[in-house]
Amino acid sequence: VVRSLTGHRSSCTAVEFHPFGEFFASGSSDTDLKIWDIKKKGCLHTYKGHRGAIKSIRFTPDGRWIVTGGEDNIVKVWDLTAGKLLHDFKFHSGQIRCIDFHPQEFLLATGSADRTVKFWDLETFELIGSAGPEDTGVRSMVFHPDGKTLFCGLEQSLKVFSWEPVRCHDAVDMRWNNLADLSIYEGKLLGCSYHERRVGVWVADISVSVILCMSYVYLFVCPNFYLLTQLIEPYALGVLPKANFFAELVDSVDDNPVKPNGSTAKPIRAVATSHPKNMYKVQESGIAES
Repeated sequence: VVRSLTGHRSSCTAVEFHPFGEFFASGSSDTDLKIWDIKKKGCLHTYKGHRGAIKSIRFTPDGRWIVTGGEDNIVKVWDLTAGKLLHDFKFHSGQIRCIDFHPQEFLLATGSADRTVKFWDLETFELIGSAGPEDTGVRSMVFHPDGKTLFCGLEQSLKVFSWEPVRCHDAVDMRWNNLADLSIYEGKLLGCSYHERRVGVWVADISVSVILCMSYVYLFVCPNFYLLTQLIEPYALGVLPKANFFAELVDSVDDNPVKPNGSTAKPIRAVATSHPKNMYKVQESGIAES
């Protein structure tokens, strides 16, 4: 542990770093939002107003505002400079699970347990679009860096939406449990889920002229675990045809394949690849490209 900060009266339920790295925000089951100074190691301000635990926090890209969503079904916009609440969004009928900002527009997307995705104009504070109700609640979301699409992780599936107009372009049955986060880094969509003592990792290439395939692997795999894979269509022009996708479970010690119904006392890792020359091995310490 590098540093511990105390101040909340209950467990922390959301944490987010300021885009310029000088501060971070934390939300708690005590319903408080706190802004912390990393260098001074102290709380700068406490915002009160939620009537339930804060489940999601996002800073605006310019760092002037912060948006929170809670178990009270409300999205709140706070002005960090003025230190006050700017606006409440109360159109959701379930707890707010995820929030993301459009990379270029003054636009906010929110996902909720009420099974809807909503888009908000932050200049007028108006609802400009809504998708759903979906089959299940929305757990995580992230805008593509070009701003044209929004990737949404539901309870068991991944959906891709445009926002002008609001339309679903694709849906994939992922069969994941407890999706925790989605992120896009260097042309790859990364997803992380958890179940009991296992962590699931999904990797999808969403760059131009690259096959887009999605698979997942478990960092701590039980002997009876089946490795599943998914293929989804690319969201770019000029993509290559789909390649054969192969996946197998291998023993972590001798690299021999392990049968799904077999038993072993050794810890095992999962290997998944769309081509033998581009293999990702998930080990106990994390992901390493071979």
